[in-house]
Amino acid sequence: MYYLDVHTHQSTTDPAVEAIVSTLVQPTRKELSVASYRSFGIHPCRIEEDGEVQWNVLRQYVEQPSCVAIGEAGLDRLATCSMERQISLFDRQARLAEEVGKPLIIHCVRAWEELIACRKAIRPKQPWLIHGFRGKAPLAGQLLRQGFYLSLGYHFQPEAARLAWPERLFLETDEAAVSIQVVYGRVAEALSIDLQALCDQIQRNSVILRLKNTTFAADYPQ
Repeated sequence: MYYLDVHTHQSTTDPAVEAIVSTLVQPTRKELSVASYRSFGIHPCRIEEDGEVQWNVLRQYVEQPSCVAIGEAGLDRLATCSMERQISLFDRQARLAEEVGKPLIIHCVRAWEELIACRKAIRPKQPWLIHGFRGKAPLAGQLLRQGFYLSLGYHFQPEAARLAWPERLFLETDEAAVSIQVVYGRVAEALSIDLQALCDQIQRNSVILRLKNTTFAADYPQ
């Protein structure tokens, strides 16, 4: 059985799991882990000064053969950085995703109106995937109507899962200390479907990520 973990911060050695490892762009950070698939982004809670140094480093990261998505990028009302600067950097990352032809993985906290406004302004052709979605059905429905994909983790609203199922749903572990198999089991139970059916559908949905065998350079570009 094949399990796709669309957003995690830990590499895996489990042959049954394909994981997209999210890396937050921090110029002083050195990456030692190796992963076949990665996403790179400037997190709204980790913006340093005006974000320009991070932006320049991100432009290098997207050239890595393992980079299959941009993010997590996003908007967060709880972040110390101003919403104006967050929107500016989010817009640039979203347009970068369009430039390089890769999906955008999104972190959003209490800034849904701003996020939807950004989507309407950019009118992206690349998929936008909201990671760690915990919202209720009305918000899920609004986002799905706008064309977003939803990625659910260990904690989720069953009604939101039912709305995203089958074609707009992904699953993840993020930073949770649980296996992706546990998340799949919980979601399959909530949807009242067979686990194999869930795995097969997520695999079909993953066509938007255009995954293929790649080798990641263990060290970031200098």
